[in-house]
Amino acid sequence: MNKRQLLRATALVASSLWLAGTASAQDFPPKKPVTLVVGFAAGGAADAAARLIAKKLGENIGQSVVVDNKGGAGGNIAHQFVANAAADGSVLLFGSVGPLTIAPHLMKLTYDPFKDLAPISGGVNFPNVLVVHKAAGAKTLAEFIQLSKKKPGSVD
Repeated sequence: MNKRQLLRATALVASSLWLAGTASAQDFPPKKPVTLVVGFAAGGAADAAARLIAKKLGENIGQSVVVDNKGGAGGNIAHQFVANAAADGSVLLFGSVGPLTIAPHLMKLTYDPFKDLAPISGGVNFPNVLVVHKAAGAKTLAEFIQLSKKKPGSVD
């Protein structure tokens, strides 16, 4: 698979997460406690977002939703845990598209993300920013590029 195909597949999966928002599970909520597994460590942005979602989901379904952080391996540990969980709707995943789209091409997984997991809704959009130390003297990306060209090897 070349880079263009990989990017196309990533975009397709990412967009399907948003389109799948209207899907619903049968017999939800399950009769036992609901666990929302997060693919990242506690205290980060994903954890904070998952806790907000868990609170609102719990209010909507009338039972508590427990957040369980299973960070590591770029989110693959959490994805594998949920893929191997009982298929009764009691274990949900708050993860990222990386383990769904990139991991299958880089490593041998014990599960098939496309067969064992089903996206039901998009969660949140985390924008990324490019930041430089204020003393560097660049206020825009163009200035940063110009600065790095002016002083080759000075930007790490």
